[in-house]
Amino acid sequence: MPAGPAVLVARNTGQYQHALEIEIEGTELETGPIPAGAEARLALDLWPGTYTVYCPVNDAQGNHRERGMRATLVVR
Repeated sequence: MPAGPAVLVARNTGQYQHALEIEIEGTELETGPIPAGAEARLALDLWPGTYTVYCPVNDAQGNHRERGMRATLVVR
């Protein structure tokens, strides 16, 4: 995606609560809990680079990030 202001939209289409977190230069920015069927937005101003985006929830289903709920966001 292009560098600059952006809004990440996380839609929870699953059955369990989730959240969205992104690591930016040692800082973690996170939405609040996102219930099943809801969405949350995270406003950012991103520089070119590679960022880790993931679900930080750890619940009865396990650690969501370790279970594969993560992605790499490339900003150019």
